[in-house]
Amino acid sequence: MQLVYALFFSPSHHSTPSDFIGVFASQAKADQAIADLSQQAPFQGLTEHFVIRECPLDQTAFEPSDLVETATPNWSVWRQDDNNNTFFIQGDMTQSEALALVKDYEDRGHKQMYWAKRDGA
Repeated sequence: MQLVYALFFSPSHHSTPSDFIGVFASQAKADQAIADLSQQAPFQGLTEHFVIRECPLDQTAFEPSDLVETATPNWSVWRQDDNNNTFFIQGDMTQSEALALVKDYEDRGHKQMYWAKRDGA
């Protein structure tokens, strides 16, 4: 049975975590997400409020390749114009923020191609 690591943020000192952040394939990746998030203004000085829960991966619902690690802001949005020139639009985003921005540009009807990519990948 494969384990995954669910990351939560509990702004108060309650024992039950309240805000789900993401699911990670390893303890090390969850720890890195905490380190990365702790550098962001809303979370600075609040490292002790993060909670990692070890959970079995439900193989009937998900495959390990389905895991989406969204908490780390290491995604960027790019576009390609009609002349095949590639342009950086915005970075330092979570995966969900980057995908939402791509959708926003696509919904506007622009002809250019837009995509999100994980930085360093």
